[in-house]
Amino acid sequence: MKKGTSANLISEIELYDSENGTFSNVGQINLWQPRKTMSFDNGKVFVVNSSGLQNKGTEITIFNPKSKKFTRIKQYLTLDFSYEFTKFQNRFVLFSGGKSTEKYTAAISKLEVFDSGVEKVLDAGNMMTPRYNHRATLLQDGRILITGGCTEDIAGDTEAHAGIFEISALSSAEIYSP
Repeated sequence: MKKGTSANLISEIELYDSENGTFSNVGQINLWQPRKTMSFDNGKVFVVNSSGLQNKGTEITIFNPKSKKFTRIKQYLTLDFSYEFTKFQNRFVLFSGGKSTEKYTAAISKLEVFDSGVEKVLDAGNMMTPRYNHRATLLQDGRILITGGCTEDIAGDTEAHAGIFEISALSSAEIYSP
């Protein structure tokens, strides 16, 4: 480990074969901080990844288990921290709220949709209330219920508050209708 680093980042990817109960090495991927994954009905998996110190936003990388290859989507999500995502209609993923790369302490109301069919990020408007650390649940009728979360971290004078943040919690809900 290099001096000044706190951890070794692992870039090796392993694939688990449930029939044989074995792991195989797929290779390596250069991701700053993989956050979440989700699989699609076609078997492909996408990895949502913070761009780290580059402040570009969040990148999406697609893994194809048949070819064992990773493909980076060339667009970045504007959302970078504490967002929620929900798969709907088998090929779309709604990304909601979170914090942007420009201002980490304030919630944003941004909605973006990833279309796995054409592998593009599309603008989907805004929620009525900016929020992060919320939940988004797919309803049986195809709409998405977005609940709770926080609106902002109020730091004020960090010396006076000893680095303690006050959190403004939400008790509201709204529905996204694709």
